[in-house]
Amino acid sequence: ESETSCFPCPSGTYNHQHGQTSCTPCEVGRFQDQQRQTSCNLCNSGSFSDITGSKKCTTCPYSLSSLNGSSTCSFCDADFYLNDISTTIDDSDL
Repeated sequence: ESETSCFPCPSGTYNHQHGQTSCTPCEVGRFQDQQRQTSCNLCNSGSFSDITGSKKCTTCPYSLSSLNGSSTCSFCDADFYLNDISTTIDDSDL
């Protein structure tokens, strides 16, 4: 006779449906730093996640920027500039 047990989804993963047999890794551009979650969070502007199953986002290197949910950082477009490296761009500003 076998016994089944329920286990919490670890950080870096989520599960939003009942009866699943595994947890889903967070997609690139998202992270989850908590266990037992039903979704992953978007990386904030000025940070990124380029791997699945991320537990945190990485801050963009100096002179690079990103929008919310980014998997990479990039230089500003030719007709934009980064006025303060500590200030990030919000999607709603575009």
